[in-house]
Amino acid sequence: MIDIKLIVEQKEFVKEALLERLNEEDFNLDEIIEVFNLRKQKQQDFESLRSRQKSFNEIVAKASKGTEEFKKQIEQLKSLSFNEIRNIISKLIDFEISTILNDIDYVICLWDESCALGAGTQGEITVAKYFKKPVYLVTKIDKIKIPSWVIGCSQEIFNDFNDLKQFLQNKYLST
Repeated sequence: MIDIKLIVEQKEFVKEALLERLNEEDFNLDEIIEVFNLRKQKQQDFESLRSRQKSFNEIVAKASKGTEEFKKQIEQLKSLSFNEIRNIISKLIDFEISTILNDIDYVICLWDESCALGAGTQGEITVAKYFKKPVYLVTKIDKIKIPSWVIGCSQEIFNDFNDLKQFLQNKYLST
């Protein structure tokens, strides 16, 4: 077994070593390096997107619905013109749809009382369902109180994150 990093950093050395045992047409180090670089770029792109998503989530988390800070932010937003509000929210929606379509394999949705107060969560899970991305709902709310639309968008429903974690490990990590 050859370390890919060694191939990238010392291509000629690895090539000479391989030529002692193989014919040159039996391997293509350039393809391996290209795949390595592509994977590295994808990882960097992913990390960049994750860092932006984390930043957004931290901002939202700091202003929980019902707090004075959240109310103040909503009032400030409402003081903008209709077009300004629409443009801000439209960009946010475009980003969320693009993320669901291009960057994720599934959606984890924590369904709590605050979800019923807005349309974002329902919209996001609807988009995920439309693009055939599984939606895994985590909730402690009695299932009878969850809107049927939300249940219809959900692939699975879990009582807590430990159950979800076990499910995801079995589904995506088992061989």
